[in-house]
Amino acid sequence: MFLPAVNVLLKVCARAKNGENILVVTDTIQKHIASAFLDSAAEIGFDVCCIEMSPRSAHGENPPQTVAAAMKEADIIFGATKYSLYHSQARKNAVKNGARFINMADYSIEMLREGPLLIDFDAQREIVFTVAKVLTEGEWVKMTASGGTEIEFSIKGRRALAETGMSISPGETSSPPDIEAELAPVEGTANGRVVVDGSIPQPGLGVLNSPIELVVENGFITEIIGRTSEAQIFRDLLQKSGNPNNYNIAELGIGLNPAATFSGSMLEDEGVFGSAHIGIGNNTAFPGGTTYADVHIDAIVRNATILIDGNPLFINGEFIASYK
Repeated sequence: MFLPAVNVLLKVCARAKNGENILVVTDTIQKHIASAFLDSAAEIGFDVCCIEMSPRSAHGENPPQTVAAAMKEADIIFGATKYSLYHSQARKNAVKNGARFINMADYSIEMLREGPLLIDFDAQREIVFTVAKVLTEGEWVKMTASGGTEIEFSIKGRRALAETGMSISPGETSSPPDIEAELAPVEGTANGRVVVDGSIPQPGLGVLNSPIELVVENGFITEIIGRTSEAQIFRDLLQKSGNPNNYNIAELGIGLNPAATFSGSMLEDEGVFGSAHIGIGNNTAFPGGTTYADVHIDAIVRNATILIDGNPLFINGEFIASYK
């Protein structure tokens, strides 16, 4: 069965060429995605290799050494796994060696048939680089939303990443259909509260039934307010390893894919246009980030208002025209 998004992933998101070493890394949960990808890739005319492992237990956990070694030898890597390899050391080593990495964590077959993977990625690149430039040149963020979010933090000296959903040059990483601009706030500077009313794309959570409120002081979550089972699952995720850095405010990400909707899939939810997510835990995958943690969990707020040095970049999820 030909799946149109596979054609997009290969030819647009990766700019794959015949003769390149293309590797799919999968696990026993997502091997049906890898199999469908390989079938469509062969129909298009690409020779793709696949390596399968047992599932990891969390996003960012390293694959076995055999898999990591194979990743370092590839030109293009598609990570068709249940849990994302984005924050893993194996991914970092592979791209440092020149690989292009495409994150396909928690994909469904439906995503390969239709939806936000079929957007014009080239057309979105300009807005992604514009937003990333504003963040990189800014010093202070204030983020609010109608649900009650109000948080501020420094971004002085931090370089934002333009996540275009495309990995077309050696060393690039992307996570289509997630299109976003993102950076690590300066450690210890975040204060306020985040009312998560969109999604927490983790097992047992996803699109939330009820908001979860996070109280933030000096760069760390100090209280999680909510009496629902979802709030308790979130508490348990952060408490599990006992590492205090799991509560670190690690990231600001701004979704920029206008075709994305809240579905419970991490890479679609994070890309919803005008949403903003606060990453929690490890920030070492971002320029300037120095905090190691056992988790990286994104908490997504709908229709964010974001001020950079007092100037609006987004208002209620709408991009300010003066930046276009």
